[in-house]
Amino acid sequence: MLRQPVELVNESRHSVPTTLVCCSISGEQVTGLVQAGHPMFAEVANFEHVDIIDLPTGHWPMWSRPCDLAEVIRSAASQSS
Repeated sequence: MLRQPVELVNESRHSVPTTLVCCSISGEQVTGLVQAGHPMFAEVANFEHVDIIDLPTGHWPMWSRPCDLAEVIRSAASQSS
């Protein structure tokens, strides 16, 4: 069990293309939380390449919309290669 904070030290992580799939809250809400400096999204503000995709399904898109989620993942993977 992890009982101490994780320290991320490799700054190159900020240049990795990142896709956020927003299911329980919208991409607009996530963007607002990032801009407001919310601690849960603090690291996102440092990313150089972020795509925010809305897939309004609730917390478990792999059960409610598996084909749509697979397409989002496929599309993100093909853009980064």
